[in-house]
Amino acid sequence: MSTRRAARWTANRARTDHALGASGRYSARVDEIATSLGSEAIVERLTTASRRGRLAGFERPGGEVLFVVDAFGSPFDGVVEARWQGDASGGRLRFALRMKRRLPVIFAVVLAATVWPGVYFTDQLIPGEWGWIPTWWWYLPLTVVPIPWVWRGAMRKSRATMEASAKEAIAKVRAELERP
Repeated sequence: MSTRRAARWTANRARTDHALGASGRYSARVDEIATSLGSEAIVERLTTASRRGRLAGFERPGGEVLFVVDAFGSPFDGVVEARWQGDASGGRLRFALRMKRRLPVIFAVVLAATVWPGVYFTDQLIPGEWGWIPTWWWYLPLTVVPIPWVWRGAMRKSRATMEASAKEAIAKVRAELERP
């Protein structure tokens, strides 16, 4: 890779602040909120907001993640994880966006599992007695070659819609924490 290309790649990576974590999942650092509330007061306020329907998918998983909130995407959803840095007199909430794994895995399995049955069904529609070339010679390139572009498009769209949803959810969290 040329030096110019490497510098451009590094700049783009820093600008978007996207990374694949150790688990290989999509992750992006989204935002940060400074507050004078302690972690228990934050969780209490957000639990109340969630019960009243103002904060979708609020959960408290435990561990180093203080809470998670849903980030809706299309076609794949994610969660916004909030980590607490501070003490009882105040601190910072740092948010990170993570894509849920279940639906992308199902999507990949369905993509892979439906190619070969398609050869059979297409072969039933176009019988070999007609003198055509074998169906799989032309069917497999038509169905397998576009898969990486389909996958890339689905992931890009999911990331963009999840990031927009995450910013909305963080704005709601900020509004709840600023209430008197």
